[in-house]
Amino acid sequence: MARPEQLDSLLRHAQLQEQQAQSRWHAAQQQLERHRQQLSELQNYLNDYGPARLGGGVAASVLLNHSRFSERLREAIAQQSQVVREARQSTEKLCTHWQHKRQRLEALGALKDKRIKAQHTQVRRLEQRTLDDFALRSLGPRLADA
Repeated sequence: MARPEQLDSLLRHAQLQEQQAQSRWHAAQQQLERHRQQLSELQNYLNDYGPARLGGGVAASVLLNHSRFSERLREAIAQQSQVVREARQSTEKLCTHWQHKRQRLEALGALKDKRIKAQHTQVRRLEQRTLDDFALRSLGPRLADA
């Protein structure tokens, strides 16, 4: 049975791993939010650019350029949507990884607490046994005299 002091290095290592996992998860959340904002900006731009720019009596070349640009925007939106999906999946994996590291840290902390309590119980029992032996020895001569 490992002593509580022996668990300290494991706890420090587990805490470091948990902090690193949390940091990576937080960075992934921020990156996901940036990707979502970029997607939203592209979608808004397409919505604003589309019908509002074309009025009546537009030259064919302008219409063709508008159509090509709109198509490029749609392609960019599709690509950015894929980036958002991948970032979301990555964020979810990092969250799960962090949760596992957190659970491991909590389990090691609970194990250390359990070992400390067991150690205290053992010390109390030893003290009680010593007191009982002392009392028995001090009462021994009195019982013999009676």
